[in-house]
Amino acid sequence: MRFIKLSLILFVVTIELFAGSGSRYSRFGIGDLVITNSARRLGFGELGIAITENKYISNLNPASWSGLNFTRFETGITYSGTSLSDNNNSVFHSNTNLNGMIFGIPIERDYGIAAAVGFVPYSNVDYKTLNVLNDDLVGDYSVEYIGEGGISKIFFGGSYKLPLGFALGLNLDYYNGKISNALNLKVTNQSDFNNPSFTNSRSFNGVGFSAGLLSDNLVESLQNSTITSLRFGITYSSGAKINTDTMYTLSTSVGLIESELGTVKTNIPSRIGIGAALTLNKTTTIVADYITQSFDNYEFSNRKSVNLKKYSKYGVGVEYHKGDVRSTSLWEHLTLRGGLSLEQSQLTFGGTNINQFSFYAGCSLPIGYENSIDLGLQYGIRGTNDNFLLKENIFKFIVSLSIGEIWFLRPER
Repeated sequence: MRFIKLSLILFVVTIELFAGSGSRYSRFGIGDLVITNSARRLGFGELGIAITENKYISNLNPASWSGLNFTRFETGITYSGTSLSDNNNSVFHSNTNLNGMIFGIPIERDYGIAAAVGFVPYSNVDYKTLNVLNDDLVGDYSVEYIGEGGISKIFFGGSYKLPLGFALGLNLDYYNGKISNALNLKVTNQSDFNNPSFTNSRSFNGVGFSAGLLSDNLVESLQNSTITSLRFGITYSSGAKINTDTMYTLSTSVGLIESELGTVKTNIPSRIGIGAALTLNKTTTIVADYITQSFDNYEFSNRKSVNLKKYSKYGVGVEYHKGDVRSTSLWEHLTLRGGLSLEQSQLTFGGTNINQFSFYAGCSLPIGYENSIDLGLQYGIRGTNDNFLLKENIFKFIVSLSIGEIWFLRPER
């Protein structure tokens, strides 16, 4: 009962979770992509497509729910910080926000039947820039660019074990959210000048689906081998052509002018991911993943963007734990993680691609047999100062709470 009350409280609190600390590059397309909201996944590179879940629940591959043994609930808090610099100046921006909720229930463990529901951020827009300029007519003036909001994803799905040990997972995805981009002009030397501003607000909603496939342990039959597990996984997200209501607001000396574009379509492209997970001596798991999304097919109102291209991410990570140890020492039960990734982002400017290289670390602290507090840390370098672009140092820290309970017991016959 206490678990149910906690879930309901966190559900209400986390409704407003989709504004976070992004970057100046997030003004293009739908913003920065949010690949994971889990501290565990962040700890070894944000991915882990081929990992079967029994003490965690993830929305990355719905087929992984086939390994659930307990009813599980996960939520967390994310701290994000970005240090930006050009050839002359630098600035640091940070924010803290709740990062969603996932709830999963095993229904029939022998057949890998499980169900899950949750909502997580899908993209994030958060930037604020100020340019101070001078004009012979009006003198000194400043132009401020502000963007906020993002798209979230609410999902419901399930998993099932197929013949030959393969597991299949399917999700129904509902995308919604709002992105606002504003431009404010301020003249500093003329107090009687009405400073104009322009705001472009877009509200999104639409439906898609996701699917995942996870192999059985391919080395389970081997004897006396240091390789205790080898799995492969693949995921597919259909993306969606989502309805987009657009409102333009212009504030001038003659008053407030509002104009509606009406409902148009925003095409979010499909996403594909493949991965492998190798476990050695039941203590060390090595993961390798690749994910891609063709943002060169992104469209808003049937128009493409010259600044968007195909997105690709390569990640590798490692997780170490001693397994089942009979000890009261916290350090004996500690799980450690690390990883790195290379992202060829969806952004390009005048032939210069914006790429990102990241390092990851993390750990899990048990607070019970099936419960844990997970910590994940990311440091990334994105962009370049060439061609008048920005270079960013990205910091991200996630604290997640993972709770497992037995809700249903099958009576003995």
